[in-house]
Amino acid sequence: IVSAETLRPGDRILLRPGESLPCDATLLSDSCEVEQSLLTGEFEPVLKQKGDLLLSGIRAIGEMELKIERSGETSALRQIQDMAASSLNDSPASQKYAETAGRWFVAFVLAASVGAFFYHLSLSGISHAIVVTVTLLIVACPCALNLAIPTAFIAGIQRSYSSGILFRSGQHLETIARAKALVFDKTGTLTRGAMEIVEEHFSRSGSYSDDQLRSLARTIESKSGVHHPVVSAFEKSFSHLPSFPFPSEASVRYLPGKGVQLLVEDRPVWLAGSFAWIEEELLRRSQELSPEMKDFRRLCEQSMRSAVVLAHCESAEHLQPLAAFSLEDALREDAVSVVGNLGNRMHLTILSGDSNEHVRRLAHQLQINEFRAEQSPEQKRDFVRQSTQREITLMVGDGINDSVALAAADTGISFAGGASLALHHSDVLLLNNRLADLEKMISIARSTRRKILQNLFLAFAYNGFLIPIAFGGFISPFLGAVFMSLSSITVIVNSLFAGRRATIR
Repeated sequence: IVSAETLRPGDRILLRPGESLPCDATLLSDSCEVEQSLLTGEFEPVLKQKGDLLLSGIRAIGEMELKIERSGETSALRQIQDMAASSLNDSPASQKYAETAGRWFVAFVLAASVGAFFYHLSLSGISHAIVVTVTLLIVACPCALNLAIPTAFIAGIQRSYSSGILFRSGQHLETIARAKALVFDKTGTLTRGAMEIVEEHFSRSGSYSDDQLRSLARTIESKSGVHHPVVSAFEKSFSHLPSFPFPSEASVRYLPGKGVQLLVEDRPVWLAGSFAWIEEELLRRSQELSPEMKDFRRLCEQSMRSAVVLAHCESAEHLQPLAAFSLEDALREDAVSVVGNLGNRMHLTILSGDSNEHVRRLAHQLQINEFRAEQSPEQKRDFVRQSTQREITLMVGDGINDSVALAAADTGISFAGGASLALHHSDVLLLNNRLADLEKMISIARSTRRKILQNLFLAFAYNGFLIPIAFGGFISPFLGAVFMSLSSITVIVNSLFAGRRATIR
């Protein structure tokens, strides 16, 4: 084991299953599968051949030997980090409308006070002029105006915090309230970010029960020794089943891009892998899939799902497929309802590094009309930048490949369970990792903005009504102080009693 900081171009390294590549490197092994969702958002493993350049950030599924090409500052991962840092400068400045209005208001009050003093001096003498001027200054104290925004923001941020929503800056609460466009990453944002077994098919020609076949598949996959999403799916789905007992001399061989074999005395006994591989093995034995298995394969292809077939090598001349499992990176439970509600008031887009067919299918499920597939981090960033030039745009993502787009958005949003780089460049963190909290965040932001507008209306209405009365000398300093206090209390109470069941409007 060596430190990644000591690696230099030309060094040879051995990457074990589950380990991430810290530098850009050329593959020296014959072939292998890698998981590169951190860079492209594509969750399914990708088959790489000898001589291919692997970028830093990919994760090994099987053991592989590599030669370092670029390390440190020149690696792809570091370039993404640098782009994210430079994109942070594109964030819009916070608007200061209230401060500008406050400055003009103070100037107006001072001018009105001077006018009131000389007006009443000419009519009633200096004593009455001083009383009227003092009353006007008391009534026109800008307390309510100064409290209108901070109290509403504090109340909104407190409600957000109690819901597990953290803001890096209060200004993003207002930005979110005015947003018209929302861009989603796919993997880990709209989907769970992990493969799951969603459907099964069992052949009735064998002597094994359904649970025995599930246990067989899980045990074979687990013994493969590779860090693969399919292995994780079987272990998670069938963890309640006991391991299937195999002879002590049994071993498992992993075949990149195909599947795994269980061997006894170097003879394949069980195969677990793709339909293409199993069909290839059947053809070598002059066999074919059963009509039921063909139907299940067609169903998997139509739904764009991965599949694993479990087959028993009854003899060198006969292979019997006994079970098939379809897998997918399933939608989050609340994705349909949340996206449906948000789509009523915002323009929604999916940006993903995944294949066009996968993204198209997901967009159709969620009824999102605009989507972009096979997007690099730079393409995601450019799309978000163009969107921010047209309208205020939010970006939701959780991977390293989303970091530059998150930084380019008016407000970047991540789940707390996302990649650390994405978290670093996010303006909002959803601590509970629930998509429903995104809808709640927007509801709170818009409710807070309504409270700000209400508070400003109350403050200006109060001053617009009482300043003329005070200017005319129709109110005492005591009553002026009472009304001034009431205006501040009204603004505070209005902020504290923000609706707890705000909805997207």
